[in-house]
Amino acid sequence: MALTFQHFSGENYRRCVAVFHDLEDWSPQDWCLAMCGEAGEAANFLKKARRGESIPIATIGAEIADVVTYADLLAQRLGLDLGTIVAKKFAVVSEREGYKQGLLMTSESRETLLEILEWARDRLERRQGIAGDISQVINSLDPSKNPKLKLALDA
Repeated sequence: MALTFQHFSGENYRRCVAVFHDLEDWSPQDWCLAMCGEAGEAANFLKKARRGESIPIATIGAEIADVVTYADLLAQRLGLDLGTIVAKKFAVVSEREGYKQGLLMTSESRETLLEILEWARDRLERRQGIAGDISQVINSLDPSKNPKLKLALDA
């Protein structure tokens, strides 16, 4: 099973509360400083490696994992979903740089898919009268009704 942001965030929150403290016990600034501290540790290992010291890549990887762990807790403390904000930012940079294969569906792709689903709904209404399920799918693709829209173009 691949690790998802949703699963990671849930377990990260539960572990924080069970083993350390409530998420709200630390301010967003506290969470940010902890995250930056871990990034600093990764940077220090990379600095030592640049100077010729032998630093195992797993050591640097562990610090990167700590950064992500704290970034997730900071996001949760701010009421944000890490997967959603990462996907949105990836889409913004991808669009700005002309990268076509994004994580989120583009507005053009979404419009095309909506047209196809509306066509299918019309056909189903005329033949079987079960358009309600298709309407729910169409509504789930409308960002104004579903702000956590995360359709992958390459799924």
